[in-house]
Amino acid sequence: MSCYFTFSKGVINGTGNDDVGNYTWTGSYDDGLNIVLTKSYARHQVFYKGYADENGIWGNWKIIKSSGGFHLWPVKQDADCVVEKEEKQEAELVSDKAVV
Repeated sequence: MSCYFTFSKGVINGTGNDDVGNYTWTGSYDDGLNIVLTKSYARHQVFYKGYADENGIWGNWKIIKSSGGFHLWPVKQDADCVVEKEEKQEAELVSDKAVV
């Protein structure tokens, strides 16, 4: 899996691809770092709900009648998946890598 996220002013956007195909991420986060995400493929969506901390994003996913847990976490700079976060009072972006 390869993906890219942008966190800015409570909104999460991103893109990626995996063995199912290309997808987009859309969602939101609050001051408590509670996360709600939708991963949209051409023909279906997967819904994610969880929270973020210094170790990544944790929670549960759901699609139709199936569900499970997930964890996205930061990894070394040479990994495929990039996560960018915009600090509340700053316009400068801080980059971290994450793997799914």
